[in-house]
Amino acid sequence: MLDGTANRPHDGHGAPRRRSVARRAADIAAAIALLAITFPLMALAALAVRIESPGPVFLREAHLGEGGRVFTLLTFRCVRWSSALEQPVPTQVGRLLQRPRIDQLPVLFNLLRGEMTLIGPPPARLSGSGPRAVVPAATPGLSGWASLS
Repeated sequence: MLDGTANRPHDGHGAPRRRSVARRAADIAAAIALLAITFPLMALAALAVRIESPGPVFLREAHLGEGGRVFTLLTFRCVRWSSALEQPVPTQVGRLLQRPRIDQLPVLFNLLRGEMTLIGPPPARLSGSGPRAVVPAATPGLSGWASLS
């Protein structure tokens, strides 16, 4: 190649490895900083979810990551199962957490574990069909380029 990248180590998608390392370092630094800042809020949210209704504090959903790897996306549980309606019903705390998107804060743990990155395509749900079931070519992100512009 004429741009001098022919002999540099690359990751699986052609980007120089040092860019991948720098991006991962930025993801870890951001996750640690954001977790430190939001930890008191997350602790209160977890306590509120636990007090309001029985069941787990976190909702765990299977999603497809880069190259088709399956990972578990974490969010605060904002619904409970209604046997009468045979469907999930939003809880009062859940509605309160969803408005400012506090329910999405546990996704920072996915960022810390390397399953997601700060900027990238949305994670694809494992179940279901349609365009969101396509295996992503890049690591799923918390935010996309479109939301930054």
